Amino acid sequence: MHPILFKVGPITLHTYGLMVAIGYLVAIFFAVRAASRFGLTKELVLDAAFYVIIFSIVGGRFLYVLVNISYYLENPLEIIFVHHGGLVYFGGYIIAAVAVYFWLKRKGVNPWDYGDLMSPFVALGHAIGRIGCFLNGCCYGRVTSGFWGVVFPALHDGQARLPIQLLSSLVNLGLCAGLLLLWRRRRFRGQVVWTYVFSYSLLRFLMEMLRADQRGVIPGTWLSTSQAISLAGMVLGAYFLFSWYRQKNRKVRK
Repeated sequence: MHPILFKVGPITLHTYGLMVAIGYLVAIFFAVRAASRFGLTKELVLDAAFYVIIFSIVGGRFLYVLVNISYYLENPLEIIFVHHGGLVYFGGYIIAAVAVYFWLKRKGVNPWDYGDLMSPFVALGHAIGRIGCFLNGCCYGRVTSGFWGVVFPALHDGQARLPIQLLSSLVNLGLCAGLLLLWRRRRFRGQVVWTYVFSYSLLRFLMEMLRADQRGVIPGTWLSTSQAISLAGMVLGAYFLFSWYRQKNRKVRK
């Protein structure tokens, strides 16, 4: 693994932070190019990107600290050291989505158009960011005897483990491709974003079963924090998608 790309004096470039930053930039780049497809301006997408970056980092860090609260109560200064790793994707996605939703409403812009535009590129940026997890050696999977196993030196156990980070990256790339295809068949505002929420939540729930790193667990259950959020995401996604299809069928019958 290569958690540190290089050091120059007091400056250290961490591969995790670098890949996350690249993921943001790539997502924003493609979103700006496709903005007109949803009746949005490039300026609006760029302005929204500022809030997305800020609130996704704050939300991702907040949930990570909450899940590992006992450690951070003893080491409070570590809370601000985001470059050491420690962002929960769901926390960042939820906080950023809520913040941008209300910001767009104030601007008089339909938030679902923006959500449909961004969803494929969120998956793309996430795929790039997960490579940073692999290089950092975090979010590793269970021990395996398969040829695909990877030894993570930081664990000091010499055991080969599933590179779940890379699997997650491939899953997100596939999700990005599928959502781009859905663009052509979009039948209602929010269809792409709710398809993303449902699909990613389902895939994340399953991938969590293969992970072996320390994660928060919901008291009284075997569910990790991300699995519990995934269940909520699947329910919400299915509800909104089914509601639209049912409404459409009613109109056809009339």
